[in-house]
Amino acid sequence: MTLPDFDRPAAVLPGSARTATAWRALVLVYFIVTALGHLRDPDKWSLISGIILGTHELGHIVFAPFPEVWTVAGGTVLQLLAPMIVAALLYRQKEQIGVAIAGCWLAISLANVAVYIADASKGELNLVSVGGGDDAIHDWTYLLNRANLIRSDQLIASRVQGTGWIVLGLAFFYGFWYCLKGLTSDPGSAQSQIRGTED
Repeated sequence: MTLPDFDRPAAVLPGSARTATAWRALVLVYFIVTALGHLRDPDKWSLISGIILGTHELGHIVFAPFPEVWTVAGGTVLQLLAPMIVAALLYRQKEQIGVAIAGCWLAISLANVAVYIADASKGELNLVSVGGGDDAIHDWTYLLNRANLIRSDQLIASRVQGTGWIVLGLAFFYGFWYCLKGLTSDPGSAQSQIRGTED
């Protein structure tokens, strides 16, 4: 009996890589449309909103051992850092369309942060805190007051929102390019086109 050669790359069926690219493209389209909704409508809620909220609250816990300012800022820090870490990991795996999807996640997180910052001087949002209770503080009211920038909350929020639009635009073109490569490449090289150029 002959044992298979595990060092040899598995054969790619002619349509399998293109099918995989098509599924990735559908997920990317969902994230792009969702990000557009969040950037246009501050009140929008989606599936990714729950993930962002959970990541934000986890950030407060992760940074709890540090000084208070870091504990407060930790929610936003981890909320923005998480999609960047995921993008970096996917890039190392040559999952280029996944990188674009993570970019959309980052754009949604930036839109969410912009809403939070814009509320710093108003205090109209219903706040959520780990463990519940009525002692929740507004992260950005605290941070901007500490930095003497509370009067600039709308300007800062606008800049963060604009950054979200830029990130989404980059994610769109990056993802579109690799989707196009994956869908139009030769069957024999399609797998590498999904994941980007091999080393």
